[in-house]
Amino acid sequence: ELLATAQLLGELPKRVFLVGVEPEHVQTQLGLSETVAKAVPAAFTRACEIVERELVQMGKWAAA
Repeated sequence: ELLATAQLLGELPKRVFLVGVEPEHVQTQLGLSETVAKAVPAAFTRACEIVERELVQMGKWAAA
């Protein structure tokens, strides 16, 4: 929905990065399975790495 709204406003980003975790199975209950919950920290770390890399390339962040 966010990208569709950006498109309607004519403000699509040049690049989009997606980081996710594939579920073992899909069901209607709330919450994360144990497997997905264990994978979330690694996905978060990867997302942070991508953001930092992009900011460094844009000259908006000093490399660590």
